[in-house]
Amino acid sequence: MNKLENYQTPLKIPRSIEVRTSLVPLRLCSVALGISEDEIVAMIEDGRLEWAFDLRRKNSRKTFVFVLLESLQKAQDNVINSLTSSDDETEEWNRVIEIILPHKKPLIKGSEIVKAFSISSQHMMNLVNDGLLVALNAKRRRTATPIITRESVLKFLKDRRII
Repeated sequence: MNKLENYQTPLKIPRSIEVRTSLVPLRLCSVALGISEDEIVAMIEDGRLEWAFDLRRKNSRKTFVFVLLESLQKAQDNVINSLTSSDDETEEWNRVIEIILPHKKPLIKGSEIVKAFSISSQHMMNLVNDGLLVALNAKRRRTATPIITRESVLKFLKDRRII
């Protein structure tokens, strides 16, 4: 019998895989939890999987969902709605932003956004071109990364949070 036939049985992997980003794509959540992407979306919608964001372009019909890695880890451990011990939504939001963004400076390099969001540099530039992220130096040269305002990143994440 092929070991992959029953995909919901966790496979013994000789070493762990280290994830080096704070936001992970929907597909990774599906693989990690051994359920379909539709079931992941249902978990997001009913609150069993917290802190999900739709990072799609302005006029895109297709979702581009990413989940906070810590939320995925909580779901793997069957811990629901306990990312923080605070009942204060603002405090919880600030904690999540600290996890996602690399620093508290008012300007963020585009390359830092690419890494933090786990997206391509082209997708980041598309978000800038769509006006969803505000860049101070919007004309991108091959060697330059745009400088994005923190305020626009916060607004984008707040507007794109899936609750």
